[in-house]
Amino acid sequence: MYAGVTFWASYVFFNAIFPKLAHDLPEVRQAREELLNGMIDEAQFERTCSMSRSRIMNMSYVWNNAGFTICTALSLAALVGIGADDSVEKNNLGYSVSVAVCTGFWILLAIPWFLWEKKRPGPKLPAGDSYLTFGFKQTWFAAKQVWTLKQTFFYLIAFFLLADGLSTTLTLISIAQAQVVEFSAISNTYLIMVQGGSAGIGVFVAYYIQKFFKLRTKTMLQVTNAGCVIASGWGMLGIWTNKVGYHNEWEFWAFNATFGLTLGPQFSYGQAFMAELVPR
Repeated sequence: MYAGVTFWASYVFFNAIFPKLAHDLPEVRQAREELLNGMIDEAQFERTCSMSRSRIMNMSYVWNNAGFTICTALSLAALVGIGADDSVEKNNLGYSVSVAVCTGFWILLAIPWFLWEKKRPGPKLPAGDSYLTFGFKQTWFAAKQVWTLKQTFFYLIAFFLLADGLSTTLTLISIAQAQVVEFSAISNTYLIMVQGGSAGIGVFVAYYIQKFFKLRTKTMLQVTNAGCVIASGWGMLGIWTNKVGYHNEWEFWAFNATFGLTLGPQFSYGQAFMAELVPR
């Protein structure tokens, strides 16, 4: 539970940075100049900003899943090396080995960030405030703006429900998956690796579909939400029948293989659309 809470907290803060970077990209700077010179209108400028935000979020998620897949492949190699499925004891050891491999991978890639990250100090703390109270004051100030920025706060509520539904769906499917493969560390890792590869490819393709057909970020989010409903709805069938509804191993192969077309893009487009509703 604590790992889940800290992961999602870091995920939100980490991804909150990326949409802001869009306004410093060369194409957005050029569009801003064209807007000021009357060469394009406000709608065209916002379109450029929107596509830049989507590109940043999607490509960062592509690289996230590339690392995810590589890390899973390393875990799989370790599991095969120790013969994880040969006995219950080795299978249980296999999960511990996988955690160790992933932790080492995370630490190895995190160290350069802490060593070489450039210092970018933000605004100074206002006079008379402290770090213990400033966050509460900002929260109260934001709460008073609810009716000024209604759409933003409505989406904050919707985003919480979407994210909670997404994480709950993934958790329940992973529990069912572990039961169906009889808690095999190797089988689970194969399926997770397929999910990572599917997510990386799916999000990459989704952005270029958006770009080619000139679709809005909101439209892409709605499509991914429909995919999430389909994946969840399939599981609901398992309430009434044992033939389908995440009762069979082939269903988990299908779910993980199509993850990049259903639940995967929700992560990137959910955050990108959040940026659409944040005032400049």
